[in-house]
Amino acid sequence: YVDKVSRIYVAGHTGFLGSTLIKKLENNGFHNIIPENKELDLTRYDKAEIFFAKNKPEYVFLAAGTTGGIIAYRIYPYHFLHVNIAIMNNVCGSAGKYRV
Repeated sequence: YVDKVSRIYVAGHTGFLGSTLIKKLENNGFHNIIPENKELDLTRYDKAEIFFAKNKPEYVFLAAGTTGGIIAYRIYPYHFLHVNIAIMNNVCGSAGKYRV
């Protein structure tokens, strides 16, 4: 059970998936959604950790990641994999550290 006043962080809130998730949460009565600073770089653990320490989310939805088209994925597969794994590791690591 998630309390309606719980502090929720949607990593990647400006993307298609994240913005859709925020709308769903708000439509279901969740309004304590932590805003994400546009300068937040989730590929850097120090930045992610500072964000979690300051904002103390209780729940995290990970919708952040770098994306591209089919051609970009074929030309730069390592780049997309590397960046998205870094984001996942930093968000999950910070969430674990702060017992989210």
